[in-house]
Amino acid sequence: MREVNSGVHHVCYVESMVNRYIELNMANRLRGVGVAFTICLISAPIAILVTIAFLPFWSWIETVFGIESIGHSGPAEWCYLVSYVMILTCASLIWWAIRNRSEI
Repeated sequence: MREVNSGVHHVCYVESMVNRYIELNMANRLRGVGVAFTICLISAPIAILVTIAFLPFWSWIETVFGIESIGHSGPAEWCYLVSYVMILTCASLIWWAIRNRSEI
């Protein structure tokens, strides 16, 4: 028969393991927020360059569909938004694939 003390020790050990898991989980979440924020910041200038590089595409959209996409000062705001969302989506999928690959 075990002593009552070993039961208390076991409870303390489990409690410390749970606390360590919570700390690690919080660290992973904070790192994830940092990575997501960095992806958003880096994607903005890339989206601007992609939008300008796709000027012929935006002109084609305007010609074929009649949607105002090229103005006198460059592409419309929605063109930048579409490019930004596409860059964010691609970057997020790449980050997700890298993160899941390392967990396997």
